[in-house]
Order: sequence, then structure tokens, then C-alpha cells
Amino acid sequence: MKIFVDLIRESKMNANYINLLRATCNCNGEGVDGNQGLVAELFMTDSKDLTIQFEFDWVERKECDWKEYSVFGADKSTLGFDIKDKGIPIIKVFWSEIFKDFSPLLLYGKSTVPIKEVVEILKDEDLLKLVRKSGGSAADLLEESQRANKLGGKGGAGNSPKKMVRGKSINKRAGSMRGGGSTPGGARGGSKSTIQLAGGEISVIQLRKLMVAEYFVSQIYLFAETCLDRNYISMQVSLHNQSPLVIHL
Repeated sequence: MKIFVDLIRESKMNANYINLLRATCNCNGEGVDGNQGLVAELFMTDSKDLTIQFEFDWVERKECDWKEYSVFGADKSTLGFDIKDKGIPIIKVFWSEIFKDFSPLLLYGKSTVPIKEVVEILKDEDLLKLVRKSGGSAADLLEESQRANKLGGKGGAGNSPKKMVRGKSINKRAGSMRGGGSTPGGARGGSKSTIQLAGGEISVIQLRKLMVAEYFVSQIYLFAETCLDRNYISMQVSLHNQSPLVIHL
């Protein structure tokens, strides 16, 4: 199990390895207690810096229309009454700077990001279609571009600003994070990278955001998988320690 966690650390926001870890927690629809416990210990607890963590804004709230049940009475002493009365908190997420190019500040211009802002890229049908048509995932595409950049920096034809990777060309265009109309999340050294595909152009920034969203969704599914068949030890770690019980209620 530790090998899988190490792969997650080395891969930098690659959801494929989270999904691999998730697969160890389930066997034919039944929870594997030992593996669930190891995931809770080695990933959720000992390697919390690899997880996307929650932050709750109890000042900025969103009011909701709750369905009333006359059978159940509730007052201020009832758990969850405060949320029903004043609204649910805005839920934001943050993650460690060890991911470097995937830093919240670089990609979103803020240290904590509302969940809605993180996952909204999953609604970009055009982007998803381009990535899937490439024959791989966003992580695969980004890895190819980085490999091409490294090879291109070693003399010869590699010094050309345009490089080919498996039929795709990668353009590097100058752009500063503070000038030229660029957005937060530019590549190191103030450069902005895009990948040219048959169907269009993809920004490396967009690929990184897509990887973060996919990593976050895979992490949620992993947390759920560790709780399969009422594994109470994992439930304590994956649910209670991640967010207040009242949020789940």
C-alpha cells in the first residue's frame, strides 16, 4: 500500500493513482477491512499533504429551502439547526504547495478555492472531448508536453519553439504572470504553454485545472470506498476528521 501512496506523491495530481488505491478497498462489492484501514492510515493520516482538504466559511453562507417534516420537531439544541436557520457554509478546498505547478495560487490566484470553482471545468465539454480524443487523460497529455520540453532543451532541433509529440505539437509562447494579459497559473519562468491538437488548442493551465478536479473527485470516491461495509475506523478518519458531522447531516 505504501508503494501506491509513494506513486501518488511522485505523480503530482494524477487521479489514476488515486483510483488504483481505491481499487484495493473493494473486492466484488465488499469492503476489504485491512486495506481500508491502511489507506486511512498511510494516505489520509500520514500523507495528509497529498490530499485536497476542506475549509468551511461560516461567515459567508448560502440559504437553502429545506423540506419541512412536521413529524420531527427541532430547536436550537438540535444538531444542524444552525445550518437550517442561517444557511450552509461556503465550502472551499486547499492543498499543499508540494504540488508546485498545481498550487492554488498559481492556478486560481487564491490560497483556498470554492469547490464549485474547482469542479466547474468538468462541465467544459469541448475541453474534455479534446483530451479524450488525444487517446489518453489530461495527466498523460501534460506528461508528454513536459517530456517534449525537456528533450527540446538539449540542443539541436529541440531549440525550436514548436515540438512534436505523438502527432501533437506544443507551442511555447512568452507571457508574464503580471503582464501580457496572462492569467495566474503560467508555467515556470513566466512562460505560457499550449498544446496543439487536431481539434484545437489546449492550455497547459486548463490541463492542470482538469487534473486537480479529477484528483478531487477521485479522492472523494476513495474516501467513500474506505467506508464500505461500515468500516468505522475509516469512517472516523475519512468523514469526521475531514469535515464536521453537521455538514454530512
